[in-house]
Amino acid sequence: NESYLAEELGLKGWPTVAEEMIIARDILLSLYLDARIHVCHLSSARAVELVRWGKSQGARISAEATPHHLFLTQEEVRGRDPLFKVNPPLRSQKDVEAVQAGLADGTIDLVGTDHAPHPRRLKDCDFECGAFGMIGLETALAVVATTMVQSGKMTWRDLARVMSVTPARIGKAAGQGVEITPGSVANLCFVSADTACQVRRETQVSRSDNTPFVGKELLGQVRHTIYRGKPTVLAGQLQF
Repeated sequence: NESYLAEELGLKGWPTVAEEMIIARDILLSLYLDARIHVCHLSSARAVELVRWGKSQGARISAEATPHHLFLTQEEVRGRDPLFKVNPPLRSQKDVEAVQAGLADGTIDLVGTDHAPHPRRLKDCDFECGAFGMIGLETALAVVATTMVQSGKMTWRDLARVMSVTPARIGKAAGQGVEITPGSVANLCFVSADTACQVRRETQVSRSDNTPFVGKELLGQVRHTIYRGKPTVLAGQLQF
């Protein structure tokens, strides 16, 4: 992120305006053409404000934020670890708080993991040479629960809306187990809502280990999942 920290570390920063000017352009085009647009990976306070304005003007726009842009700030980059190199970059605390507020008030419609696995050689290097991205699929629910539910900004029902119901609606996945009703396809996730667990690299299922959440205590442990009516294996064993 273009900031005092980038100057301090001698890194070329990416300004938030690079993100914001494209969103502003696309909102104006959406209004002009009555076109449907979806904005991925909001990371700045002004980007959230732009989407909020676009919706107030009647633009057919939806928006998404990632778990890491809800949870991590640019301060994580201080150690120059490429593990924290993502696109768009991690922003300031003010930006993170604005993204959280946008998700809580519905300006941001859903959470997308931006799951980006990489081999270790692409992250075990200098920051400037490292690949963009981090894995986040396995920790997504717990990160959002810790950030938004534990803080009181959202309820578990809200979390289900932004991580399941709304993504299914926008992705037109109707009839694929979105609603829990008799006769519907059983796509279910069982969560121990009051259980907090520390993220450990050795328990991650992904073959890539570029997760920034190792060592962090997160709320909400996924106990079991069912996909299309069949129990799935979680972390190497069935859990009930």
